Amino acid sequence: MEISPGLNPALIGAIDEIEIDKIIFKIITILHSSRSIAESASGESDYRECLKERFAISELILGLTSLAIIMRNKIENMDAYENNIVGNISKDLMLNKYEPMKFKDACDKIIHSKRLNVDMKCILNKNCWYLNPEIHCYGEHRKLAWTAILNIEKYCENIYKLTL
Repeated sequence: MEISPGLNPALIGAIDEIEIDKIIFKIITILHSSRSIAESASGESDYRECLKERFAISELILGLTSLAIIMRNKIENMDAYENNIVGNISKDLMLNKYEPMKFKDACDKIIHSKRLNVDMKCILNKNCWYLNPEIHCYGEHRKLAWTAILNIEKYCENIYKLTL
């Protein structure tokens, strides 16, 4: 690709911070509305519960994955958020030993996950569920199975602060 003189190469393909904030807002809205929907629904056949069932998890994972890709590229040469803890990671599931997970590692784990599971809780008397603000990422690195537990709220807060 040829770059015009005077054009900042860092701006090529840049994502507008407003778009990032919209993704964060969507994730937070999905998280917080899922409990309200579960509590106010008349049961699992309630239209609100059905819509949540169809879209909440897929939209949440799409948003988190999009943010991970965008932010991983943006923070490549930044140290500002290197030490912010947003979850826990076990680099070898066989050892079942967890350590704090840094923001940059969280981006990597979301991107390289073979499986993502959203933590959910159920309201038993209605058989309705709501999203807990954690996501479990599973993958493999050098033939070792790993797992990461990401606090979605902390992750989004770090991104929001980075885009200010």
